[in-house]
Amino acid sequence: MAAPTIPTDEFAQRRARACAAAAERGFHALVVWSRGGATADFYGDVMYLANHVTAFPTQPDNLPLWAARGHSVLVLPVSGEPVLVVDSYDYRQDLATVSDVRVGLHIPALVAEVLKELGLEGSPLGLIGRESFLHSSYGLLEHHLGYTPDLTACDEILTDLRLIKSSAELDLMRAAATIGSEAMTEMLAAVRVGGNEGEVAGEGWRAAARRGGFPYDTSITSGPHSQHFQWARLPSWDIHRPLERGDILHVDFYGPMSQGYWVDMARTTIVGTGPTRNQAAVLEGAVTLVEHITAEIRPGITYGELWQVGDDWRQTHGFPVRPEEGSGCLVGLDADFPAYGHSLGLGLEGYYLQEGSALVVQPGMVISVETLLSREDVGGANFEQNVIVTADGHELLTGASPAMPWQ
Repeated sequence: MAAPTIPTDEFAQRRARACAAAAERGFHALVVWSRGGATADFYGDVMYLANHVTAFPTQPDNLPLWAARGHSVLVLPVSGEPVLVVDSYDYRQDLATVSDVRVGLHIPALVAEVLKELGLEGSPLGLIGRESFLHSSYGLLEHHLGYTPDLTACDEILTDLRLIKSSAELDLMRAAATIGSEAMTEMLAAVRVGGNEGEVAGEGWRAAARRGGFPYDTSITSGPHSQHFQWARLPSWDIHRPLERGDILHVDFYGPMSQGYWVDMARTTIVGTGPTRNQAAVLEGAVTLVEHITAEIRPGITYGELWQVGDDWRQTHGFPVRPEEGSGCLVGLDADFPAYGHSLGLGLEGYYLQEGSALVVQPGMVISVETLLSREDVGGANFEQNVIVTADGHELLTGASPAMPWQ
């Protein structure tokens, strides 16, 4: 069966909606600046509008020869045709959905040239891509323009547009979840006494790669470190400590699996045996908490209310978010990521299931729901599911990989 794709005319419709939002804010154009270069973070905005991501690796500027390698820029006038600025002559012409493509090794200089050509000198411009727009690139853009550009950050334009997926996007999210679930199942099958976390990660990457997936990372933690989201550093798995019978091991597997669209899922298991009673309380608690939140996902509820559902469950079941000293509970993922999940699409998107969020759940959203629960005398359990919001509830995407693989 052919893989799902985004129709070409959908990209034009996205650009039109972005232009309308820009005009409402008084901008004459949007400057959309995205990363690439074999990373899987912050490529989504240019890809969403132009179906382009650069493959050239990000590297230090080498003036005057090149600057901002590994980045792409879309200049999108509210009236007129868009211009895509790319950093490699080897870009995929067959994929890009913008006809006017400018190629050069010095991205800021080329963007300055395009802004002048389009008559946008001194005009109010909206900047999308603050995480990708380097301070060095701003300085070079200013230098080549010959003045300080009137740039105002407005990432919310695309954050909001990307939040509600089209039917074609939802098909790609389903495909991504299928690949992710298959990879997760193969990773869990590789867990064995005497093995190591690297063997587990390798099976996941192998499974994803042969299906067209590209993991952003595979965060694996086990045994005495299981209360941590991630213990090893570069890579995110430990190849030195042999796995022991009875170890808790959890895997968080995330990244673009189908034409740039992500899966983000986590599972926990026990090495070589079943869980003890205390381990089962933590492992089953993580699954139950996520399922408890997920059961409430429907149009009309807010992200903040979903956070409250999770917080109430934890307080009731002895896993407080802010445990008191001597309670036996640990501060784990909560300290680093005080949320129960986030929006998902062409990356980890910018809305979170966090306290006080007024964002209203709508059909077409894709939400990742997650937790890492831990107890001092046991360790930690990580669990995460992805769902599509439907007209009357939700559709579970990542259910093909068992929630309780130790059973």
